[in-house]
Amino acid sequence: MRGLAPFLVLVSLTLVACGIDKQQAVVGKWKGSVNMTKEELADPVNYQIKQDMEALEMDIKADHTVVAGDAMGTWAVNEDVLTVTPTKVFGKDVSEAAKDADSMATANPVAAQSIRKRLQPQHLTIASDGKTLTLMDDSVSPLLKGKAAFVKE
Repeated sequence: MRGLAPFLVLVSLTLVACGIDKQQAVVGKWKGSVNMTKEELADPVNYQIKQDMEALEMDIKADHTVVAGDAMGTWAVNEDVLTVTPTKVFGKDVSEAAKDADSMATANPVAAQSIRKRLQPQHLTIASDGKTLTLMDDSVSPLLKGKAAFVKE
């Protein structure tokens, strides 16, 4: 039994050393990217979405805050999923932005829906190497689900 204890400690340390700490892996600067086909990019709306996403930078900080373009929020990791919860969008607190969406719902329902989606938490899959974050849901745009990612700089 005595000979087994050092072996178990060595195995435990090896497992920890081989795995990445997802909490630490997500901290840093990230650049947006989108993987679309030529056919998808033929649509001007898709092309603009790709351009906007590729111009987006996200700064995930160790204090669990995040800044991405005109949005700010908090973040948390659960296994291999990063959840970013907005606190400000368009320079306004989430509650103010929600009121703006409500006030324009009748005149411009598409814009109101777009704002409401930006107020929702975003879920991203953390790649096993910790260098890519892939958008898991369609809270920004259905087109971007699984195609939009952030790559660590």
